Amino acid sequence: MKLLVIGLDGVDRRLVEHFDMPFTRSLLDQLAVLPVKEDLWSRGWVKMLSGLPPTTTGAYYEQPALNGKPAFTQSYGSKSYPTNAVRKPLWAEVDALGKRAAWLNLPTMMPAPALNGVVLGGAGGGFSPENRIPRAACHPPELQDLFISERMVWENRYIVSGIRHTDLFFSKCTEALWSRARIYADLVRNRGQMDLGFFVQKEPVVISNIYMYSIEQLMEEKHPRLAVHYLLNQFYSALDDTLKYVFDRLQPEQVMVVSDHGAAPYRKSMNFNVMLQDLGFLKYTAEKTVAKGKGGPVDKLKARFAHEVRQVTNSHPRADFPSFTPIDFGHTKAFTNFYVPGIFLYDQRFGGQALEAVQAQALTDAIVRDFNAHPEAKENKLVARPFRREHAGTPAYDLLPEVWVDHPVDLFPEQRGLAVQKNPYYRDWSDLAGLPRDIGSGKKSPDALCVVDPRFLRDVDPARQGLDLTVVHELVLNHFRS
Repeated sequence: MKLLVIGLDGVDRRLVEHFDMPFTRSLLDQLAVLPVKEDLWSRGWVKMLSGLPPTTTGAYYEQPALNGKPAFTQSYGSKSYPTNAVRKPLWAEVDALGKRAAWLNLPTMMPAPALNGVVLGGAGGGFSPENRIPRAACHPPELQDLFISERMVWENRYIVSGIRHTDLFFSKCTEALWSRARIYADLVRNRGQMDLGFFVQKEPVVISNIYMYSIEQLMEEKHPRLAVHYLLNQFYSALDDTLKYVFDRLQPEQVMVVSDHGAAPYRKSMNFNVMLQDLGFLKYTAEKTVAKGKGGPVDKLKARFAHEVRQVTNSHPRADFPSFTPIDFGHTKAFTNFYVPGIFLYDQRFGGQALEAVQAQALTDAIVRDFNAHPEAKENKLVARPFRREHAGTPAYDLLPEVWVDHPVDLFPEQRGLAVQKNPYYRDWSDLAGLPRDIGSGKKSPDALCVVDPRFLRDVDPARQGLDLTVVHELVLNHFRS
């Protein structure tokens, strides 16, 4: 094998250097670590595979559905890649060079493209890992039989796994890492000479999204003191062991390490809609009020009874985000959506009225001006700037928010609750009971990994301003060009 690309979802240098990961750390020490940065909203794997910015590919999380309604979608797969772009998807470029490749578990490679090699497309992008690996994810299709017979886990996510016990969840995540590594190494060795291997381990981001509070705690205290600390140490050591196992079995001439983003603590949530309401650009359908108890003897007795029931059933209520408040779009000029760190004008894309360019520009400027003057924005270092107009003429222009909001790395755009509030899930999850989703105490950070032998940088300047994951496309191809 000429090149093995190791993909680590949600892993950054800080994690590698803290945990016992000697093999991965040795690669970072021996090779060039490029200072790539990623934003929250773009799909990092698509940047690597396309070599193109999301303004060209339209590869965003929670992007407008463009169906004339204020609806959003996360759907993105191999058929979503542009067909007339200046670059072809990396798998097509490698195939055109006459090289055989083994792709395993890359998000957005579903359905699996027919190539000179083997493919297992990754889950996500609208395809849930809840059920068995589908035939459409495999090329050739009969690989499905192998993956099912070997009981390979497509991706072990928290909610769809059904597991609500920390020890068992860590065990299943580690089991998924090892089964994937063994199956991949055997598959490549049994399918004849492969020029390229691209292999992704997905569970690191699953773990950090839930347990980042405990990771931060462990990094600060240096020594484990809780059971979850030991579990985290064991998980990252196992991750490193699986990578060394694949490397040793395949003996590639060269190796790269990439990740789609890093990991950060998720301490606070943001809700730009509340701020837009304050500024007169949005209206909610109704204000939510909190009912006050009377505090009389009957109420105290009811409260005491409810407490005793919770004690017996071990079902104490936990802090949670408020539910989403419906927007009155008949009286709204701008709004935002979960996951998006930006603000959209309510125009014809979403069922609103068509706006002339001059109207849109004036409204955008007003939102930027008033948003940046909002007390919550000033206090929490939220900085709005015009965004969509900067990308006029790009293929994904209709998907873009008019306003982008730069924010501290430990904030996440929930778009519900207060303008800025503490994340109720930023705590220890030694007991998983009560965590209702995959995002708990952790979130993405912009610190992605791109590690490569400097001999293959060629025209890539590692000190270039604004270096992002689109560079991976070029770096991989550099290994196969004379």
